[in-house]
Amino acid sequence: MFKTINGKITAIVCVLIIAILVVVNFISYQAAKDLSFSSLKEMQMKTLLDVEKTYELYSQSKKQAIDEFAKELGKNPYTRDDTLLKNLDLMARSAGFDLFYVGFEDTGLNHRSNGVVSGIEQGYDTKNRGWYKQAKAAGKLITTKPYRSSTSGKSAITFAAPIYDANKNFIGVVAGDYDLERYAKDVLILGKSNNSYVSAYDHKNATVFLHHEIDKILQKNPQSEIISSIIKQNPSFLDPKNEGTMLEIQNTKKQMQMVVCSAMESDYVICNMTAKSTYEKASQELLKSQIINGLIAVVIAVVVVRFVIVHFLKPINIIQRGLNNFFAFVNHESKSAELININ
Repeated sequence: MFKTINGKITAIVCVLIIAILVVVNFISYQAAKDLSFSSLKEMQMKTLLDVEKTYELYSQSKKQAIDEFAKELGKNPYTRDDTLLKNLDLMARSAGFDLFYVGFEDTGLNHRSNGVVSGIEQGYDTKNRGWYKQAKAAGKLITTKPYRSSTSGKSAITFAAPIYDANKNFIGVVAGDYDLERYAKDVLILGKSNNSYVSAYDHKNATVFLHHEIDKILQKNPQSEIISSIIKQNPSFLDPKNEGTMLEIQNTKKQMQMVVCSAMESDYVICNMTAKSTYEKASQELLKSQIINGLIAVVIAVVVVRFVIVHFLKPINIIQRGLNNFFAFVNHESKSAELININ
């Protein structure tokens, strides 16, 4: 095939076409790969921000319930009968608190949504509790640091707000406990998929704040320690201008994860962890598609080029055969010479 002029021209043209297609496909693959990476990262960041927004709305609804109840008690500071306990129970159920309660400055008693009233005589010093002292000192609604409940053993946070009467006198504190396990399930569900999840960390002490795996809450793990270390070494990581900066972190199963984070309130940071294999799989699928499309294009191009060359260079083949016949006749290798007919 490659000994004839047609064959040689076909081979040269095919090599050029293949070279051009390889270059074009490589450039196209790189552009598509970058676009795919950007799209996956944008989707990952959007999921993160959706979860963060849900957390903020969820947290705000709890704070609002506490604040409104504190204002109502400020208007009726001496309502401390069974009606108060019923209202506390109603608020606990309607606002989704595990326990809703109020401690008063004058009596030192703590009235709870479960119907229990405790004071010094019962071994409970309301005014010496952290949530009470923090809200009183701040003069506004506060959220405690996560803690492990001594009674239930569950991880929780407490929202608390001071109560003031019409004359701005301090009366006591309204508070509500919320189980972090439930909080995590309610908030993090939006960011959970087969290859990714969203979790929140206390970057000051490198512990987990919210996680879909309940046993990890309030514990340290490789991710929480790495994220904490990165933020301590580079505080600008939490700057809103740097939001979306991607990190590569290895999890406990030695798998690489692509991580984007966003700063939350207080000392918390929320992060989306997506398996690096998700990005690699997208690139591999794209490369496979490019190779298949390239091979199909090469085959089609070779067939078309071969047909065009053979068709348009057919007269050259006729001349070549005629000249071969003529020289064969001259050299007495043939008894006659044929005419060369070219249209």
